[in-house]
Amino acid sequence: MALTVIVTRSIDRHGRPSALTIERVEWEQLVANDNDLRRRTEPHVAINPTTGERIVIEHGELEAEFGANDRWMSFLRFRAGDLVMRYSPAFDDPSNPVRKKIVAVARVLAAIIKIDQQVVDW
Repeated sequence: MALTVIVTRSIDRHGRPSALTIERVEWEQLVANDNDLRRRTEPHVAINPTTGERIVIEHGELEAEFGANDRWMSFLRFRAGDLVMRYSPAFDDPSNPVRKKIVAVARVLAAIIKIDQQVVDW
């Protein structure tokens, strides 16, 4: 089962529901004004290891890429007022650059970070 990192304002830091959401335009502007982020325009491509078939999956809505260590990697994407991406065990390391960038984005947006339904204190 895959876990999801969620940057949200739908609950506050005390776990109470909130009517605030992250607006599309906020996310678009944040990505446009951050030199470490860019909008993903290309689909995701993978090879089926069994058949060798090329699999193409379109990028997500307002999906961003994060530039670190001389490469661009998938980052957060907009989904119904939240920003989401697949969780990686590498995020358990506080020095992980993607984790640090998720924290920076959450701070800019005055949002919290959850892994599935659990609020985390990164």
